[in-house]
Amino acid sequence: MRRAIIASLVLLAAGTAGATSCPALTPQNVFITFTNDLMCSPQNPYCYLGHPITFAPAAFGYPFACSANVFTWNFGDGTSAVVNAPAPVTHTYLSGGEYDVTLKIENSTGSITLRQVLYTGIYDVWGLPATFTAEHLSDFEVAFTPSWPAGITKATWDFGDGTPPWPWNSPARVTHSYATAGPHTVTLTSETAQGVVMFYSLEIGASSRRRAARH
Repeated sequence: MRRAIIASLVLLAAGTAGATSCPALTPQNVFITFTNDLMCSPQNPYCYLGHPITFAPAAFGYPFACSANVFTWNFGDGTSAVVNAPAPVTHTYLSGGEYDVTLKIENSTGSITLRQVLYTGIYDVWGLPATFTAEHLSDFEVAFTPSWPAGITKATWDFGDGTPPWPWNSPARVTHSYATAGPHTVTLTSETAQGVVMFYSLEIGASSRRRAARH
């Protein structure tokens, strides 16, 4: 009898340890990934219209197998999918435009909702959007270096901190100083001569305590 009780306690302890071994779900350890046959991705979120896109939850330092998970996808066009495993799901967009894709992951430790923006269109007609890279000059001051594809006639910067949008007036890099800590989503809106408006965004951090925002 004593051996049976000890064995039960060992099993209970092992089960408790396994149940509490899952780390918390955070945007740093779980995220959305996607691709299609023309290689659109989170790093290149411009997907040709009518080509199926394969979405999947991905993790960095989070083991999905540590708990039962429910994955609820919303593709931003009125359709959704619910799966009980970190398996890929495929979706095809029927209209061009900007789509806000969300993924809610739920398990015994809690839940998190992730967000990913992508764009669909016929890009040999639309052209490509202006893009940019970001470089921290200090904790709070960031330089943005744009890349202007052929056909872009005007563009506007939105630095994501509530300051007024800043019209593009040169191809050179611009700098911006933030008054509050980030993250801030910076968006460059570009337009072609045919009136096609496109967007490119990056999320950047800022942690200094400067008191004013300036260009």
